[in-house]
Amino acid sequence: MDSLTTLLASVTRSLSVLQKKPKSTETPATAAEPTPAPAPASTEAPATTNPGESSGEAVVPAPAESSDKGKEKESQEPPSADILLKTPPQIPEASLRLVVNVLDAGECSSRTFSQTLTLIQNLSHLESGRDTILDELKLRAERISNDLIPDLKELLETISRDETVSSTTLSKFTPASSSQAKLLRILKTIDFFGTAPKKSASSKANAEKTLSPEEEQVKALYSHLASSDLWKRLGDTLGGIEAKPELLYLSTVLLPLIESLLVVNKFTDASSTEFIDFTTAHSKILNTMVRNNPSLMSGSFAVLVRNSTMLDFENKRSVSSLLSVCVLSDRY
Repeated sequence: MDSLTTLLASVTRSLSVLQKKPKSTETPATAAEPTPAPAPASTEAPATTNPGESSGEAVVPAPAESSDKGKEKESQEPPSADILLKTPPQIPEASLRLVVNVLDAGECSSRTFSQTLTLIQNLSHLESGRDTILDELKLRAERISNDLIPDLKELLETISRDETVSSTTLSKFTPASSSQAKLLRILKTIDFFGTAPKKSASSKANAEKTLSPEEEQVKALYSHLASSDLWKRLGDTLGGIEAKPELLYLSTVLLPLIESLLVVNKFTDASSTEFIDFTTAHSKILNTMVRNNPSLMSGSFAVLVRNSTMLDFENKRSVSSLLSVCVLSDRY
């Protein structure tokens, strides 16, 4: 799979030229119009080569050939971009949707995931490519969310009956090919679509207040996914785990699903009662995870600062030091 995604990402790299505005196609066209002008000059060249003039004039055609070769080389480089701009490839919508299969087809290494993001970014330059792939990502996320609800229900029932959690039940959550791992990959891909271009330091103040069109689109999609019953089931399961300290290890098993919830709430503000209630109710588990792995706060767990009251003192101090490092890195 690594080789395939790397190949596809490389083949589609040239599609990035489609980011250019259509106006860019006018300049090559206008620049190409004067090129017929040298035609009279080329017709005069044979006229000057009289039979009475010896080999000194015979050398004249050579530069003409080299100039023709030069023109051929010049004409071979730009046309690829020019042709793409004038006649972009037409990929059927059904085929564009198939790229999501890589994220939903079992294990996906970090390299494969990275190359798939590059491939999706290239394909999104096609007309309606971005909207088509985003729609498919949303449909896959909804389907996987529905598939996870019975699994969480089974896990909670096992916990409630004070039974040992069987390996069969755990196998639905632990492998890299599990549904919760697939969901997290898909949500992170959606988040990739919503990454706004880097802004200058002068525009950062305004950037904090306003979202880019890409972010607005992803925010609306996340708001739709946040209404899934999956998150209520997750909260119920975490509540059952917290009631039995000896089962706290299960919270680590559900880390990808917890991350998925936090990714969906990326654009949530402090006024969201669902987010505040969830993070407050399960602050013990969340704080334990952050304490054991502080680097989580530099990723999807960063959204927890919007409910800073649920963070314990040690984690708040870690967050403060992390933020200071980020400020220094931005400054230099």
